[in-house]
Amino acid sequence: MQIKYGLNSLPSLLKSIGATIVFVLVDEHTSKHCLPLIKKHIPVFTKISIKSGESNKNLQTCEKVWQTLIQKNADRHSLLINLGGGVINDLGAFCASVYMRGIQFMNIPTTLLAMVDASIGGKTGIDYLAYKNMIGSFANPEAICIDTIFLKTLPAPQLLSASAEIFKHAILQGRNESKIHLEKKFSTFSDDNILSCIKKSVKYKLSIVASDPKEAGDRKKLNLGHTIGHALESYMMLYHKPMLHGEAVALGLLAEAFIAHSDFDLDYNEFLKTVFWYDLNFKKPSLESVNLNTLIKLMRKDKKNRSATIRMVLPVGRGKVRTDIEVTEKQIMDGLKFVMAF
Repeated sequence: MQIKYGLNSLPSLLKSIGATIVFVLVDEHTSKHCLPLIKKHIPVFTKISIKSGESNKNLQTCEKVWQTLIQKNADRHSLLINLGGGVINDLGAFCASVYMRGIQFMNIPTTLLAMVDASIGGKTGIDYLAYKNMIGSFANPEAICIDTIFLKTLPAPQLLSASAEIFKHAILQGRNESKIHLEKKFSTFSDDNILSCIKKSVKYKLSIVASDPKEAGDRKKLNLGHTIGHALESYMMLYHKPMLHGEAVALGLLAEAFIAHSDFDLDYNEFLKTVFWYDLNFKKPSLESVNLNTLIKLMRKDKKNRSATIRMVLPVGRGKVRTDIEVTEKQIMDGLKFVMAF
């Protein structure tokens, strides 16, 4: 797998892949704002358009993609370029990974979150029955092309959302990496700061994935903040009050840090760092109407669970976490109540 920075690397990437037919998957936003930026680098391609948003990350959308691939005679040597954010990267990669038992694909992430998370790591997936990424596969792209020019089109909430995944990577890497995130708001980061964060996150995640591609061990630590975060994201989508992935993960990091401090090994000062980071960057959404019992039911469908027990990744401080930690409903309730009262 090749990682390149800058759209000017696309011609050489395409030449090295040598696809028979090139398809570009977009939604209405990336078709308008991002596709024109890559056209001069990709002379011939077939566009496939889907609707944007997490609510369209489903089997019905996949069927539309597969139908187009069939109608346009895509063979096993074709290439699907996923031009977009997390939904496009996750769904497009999944479609490519199972079409004709797998065709080549490339990710060109256009959101900061996709640049540091969804496009990296070889996980593909779609949502099913309101459960996040319930159906998916492990498949690596032929290449990933990252260019920060796309970030110019993003609204501030999208950039801030991505900071949760970046901060998660910083926590996992230790005190030095998290320092900048505790010194100033992410919204004040310079372009150079953001590019540095992207490169560090990509390098770190790739190193973890290389040692544990199918999440049998060390890779599990990347789920920090995601047990509660995914449940919140699924709940809000289910009740038609969508929450950005990073917003949900930020709350998950906060709640799980509380659980880690209250019932496990996390030092109070380490816990306070997550509290301070959240308070520095985020305005907590209204959660008064959230049913905590329903949230816990959603957590019971989490892929990390085993034998009907809820498992979490919990921080223990200074770049270390514990994986596969069994937590009780009471501990989860306490964490959720802390977040709701925060």
